[in-house]
Amino acid sequence: MDLTILATDIIYLEYDEEQWKLFVDYLIPEIEMSGVIEKQKENGEPIEIKSKIIIDEVILPGTFFTNNNCYIETTMSETMSSQLSTSTRVLLGFLDDQRYLLHGVMLFSEGKVKRPVFIVLWKYIEMAIYTLDPIDALNFTGLN
Repeated sequence: MDLTILATDIIYLEYDEEQWKLFVDYLIPEIEMSGVIEKQKENGEPIEIKSKIIIDEVILPGTFFTNNNCYIETTMSETMSSQLSTSTRVLLGFLDDQRYLLHGVMLFSEGKVKRPVFIVLWKYIEMAIYTLDPIDALNFTGLN
């Protein structure tokens, strides 16, 4: 079976909370996590692709600056579009204040395939998005 891992997608992270606390306090140099990417087979049947992730760099919330500009075009009135843009900017600001930036290595196929990875983690809502580096898709054969 051939599966394609997208270069950027949602990933569900599993890690030990005590190890996480030590890592973000810079008391240990790296943390090992598991990642689960949910995909679908050609017949629509769900499948989980698991990977091992070793994170060796974290940038904590509140230690960097971002500026969000949001412009939304809709079929609604200009006033509604403007209000939707403002609401979205506020939400993005909230999410930015809560995000961790993680860098490390993602291992697939029992460590045979290794890729640098950048992960944005919002612990508050338990959501993470990964980006593989270099930006390319991975094709796997024989994964179950």
